[in-house]
Amino acid sequence: MKKSIIFSITVLLFALLLGACSRQAEVAYLPEGEEFDKVKSISATYAEHILNGIATNDHILFITDFDEKMIEAMDETQFALIVKSYGKLGNYTSFDLINIEDREAYYGVNYKVIYPEKTLLMLIVIDKTEPNLVSGLWFR
Repeated sequence: MKKSIIFSITVLLFALLLGACSRQAEVAYLPEGEEFDKVKSISATYAEHILNGIATNDHILFITDFDEKMIEAMDETQFALIVKSYGKLGNYTSFDLINIEDREAYYGVNYKVIYPEKTLLMLIVIDKTEPNLVSGLWFR
């Protein structure tokens, strides 16, 4: 009986531990308003530069709005890999704002990018401090 109780307690503690580890932090989204409109406007320009830079194989256009660390990380070699992966999709037909995440010191701006044959999700991370440059970029 004693072993059964210890086993039950061990299983319960293990289940609680797994549950606690699997919880993800809730994402806070920027509500519509003045700040939302500002970030939406800035990020739309950045998205155009990024997407057109890829489509035209123009590294300078692609990194126009990047901060120093991103410019260093997205050198010509890295850019060539991005163009190889996404440039073959051609010109995007549209990109639509999905939401803006409030990530403490950064905004995470999520777009749905539509190409003739495929749809991608693009996350542009923008520093909240002026001049609000791109500090991260992901495609999914």
